[in-house]
Amino acid sequence: MCAVFQLDGRVELSTRVGGSLCVTKKLGHIALVEKAGMEENGRRWKTIAGRWWAAAVAAGLLGLILVAMVKGKRKRWRMAEMERRAYENEALQVSMVGHVRAATAPVVRTAPELEKEFMPPR
Repeated sequence: MCAVFQLDGRVELSTRVGGSLCVTKKLGHIALVEKAGMEENGRRWKTIAGRWWAAAVAAGLLGLILVAMVKGKRKRWRMAEMERRAYENEALQVSMVGHVRAATAPVVRTAPELEKEFMPPR
């Protein structure tokens, strides 16, 4: 069949005059068109199977990305929870030095013990 793609966007189909000869009286692009035969039907299942396979691979990759994102979120959430608990239960006092939190120990010093048995050499 002959397909005439007209300038206004319409498509007209007509029969061929000869083996590969098309005749038209309108301006536009002309193409030879054939109906799909038995050969294309044989390849159709391969095309469908290929598309299903590609869709399955894409879904698997998206699933892996989603799992990685969820794991990262959970790890950040756990770290924030641990920091919060550590801040609530800290044994050292916290003081602010500028914009930085710094741990400070209480001002307690152990008293030194003199060793009576030790005598330095003369």
